[in-house]
Amino acid sequence: MKIFRAFYANIAVIQYTFHFNKEHETEIKAYSEHLEGVPFVTIDFGDLNAELVFKFSFRLGEIHKEVQLKNDFLLDMEQYPLPPKEDKNYKY
Repeated sequence: MKIFRAFYANIAVIQYTFHFNKEHETEIKAYSEHLEGVPFVTIDFGDLNAELVFKFSFRLGEIHKEVQLKNDFLLDMEQYPLPPKEDKNYKY
């Protein structure tokens, strides 16, 4: 399953996806881009089971709300570091 949508803090999506993948030993792919100045993300869940998709999506919704309320674009870098640029599962 793959989703594509506008997201206020697209880099936070990359951070959380990297964190989630390490924590759950999954391979969710996340890509961010700007289209006409609007941040978008593509998240590819591959064949991830429904329970983990729900867990990921629920927390991502919470993160979306949290960063908007704080007028922030990043999560805490110590808890949610960015993946290495050369990692092909992420594009930012």
